[in-house]
Amino acid sequence: MMPPTLENEPMPTYRNRLWPCLGLVLVLCIGPSATHAADSPLFEGRKPLVPHRVAMVTASTHLGKVYRPDLFDRTVEQLPSLGFNGVLVILATTHGTSAGRELLPEILGDPEKTETWSRMFDRIEALGLNIYMSFSPLIPEEFSRDEVKSHYAGRKKLEGLPRKICAVTEAQAKAVFTALPQVDGLMLHSLELEELWGPNVVSP
Repeated sequence: MMPPTLENEPMPTYRNRLWPCLGLVLVLCIGPSATHAADSPLFEGRKPLVPHRVAMVTASTHLGKVYRPDLFDRTVEQLPSLGFNGVLVILATTHGTSAGRELLPEILGDPEKTETWSRMFDRIEALGLNIYMSFSPLIPEEFSRDEVKSHYAGRKKLEGLPRKICAVTEAQAKAVFTALPQVDGLMLHSLELEELWGPNVVSP
């Protein structure tokens, strides 16, 4: 097997901060009972087994039909007592946070929304938690989705596509880390990669 290079590796990374993986990710239900979980004897005296213990917290249920932004903060505040040291924020209209449930272009494109999200991240950072955000894969504007899928399916190669994807991905990641310096890393979702670029990207 050839070692991965920029040309044959389907998913370029943003140096050390485009989050490749964590030791453990748990999805927390943020119903009212979750805020009392730390009182359970189950957590007494337990020692973490992995260095990165990240919880995915969402303020929405029923595919976004129910939105309770207050529950987001209440749940995040409990994470340190549950042994977590990080939180994964999913940017999707079906999820959400106490700062809102906008998508990344809306957050970065509106100074007022950027400030709102920055204040929320300040509160999370003050709890001693690392902050990770979901990050959607991108297609360079000169290519169509069908062309990219065809490229990764091996039907029609596009000259320089991986390098151009790397460039737009790094530009967007840099914009995130500049506008929201509290963010420690970004995560690419494999299902989004498959939907946008085709199944060969994640299941060659």
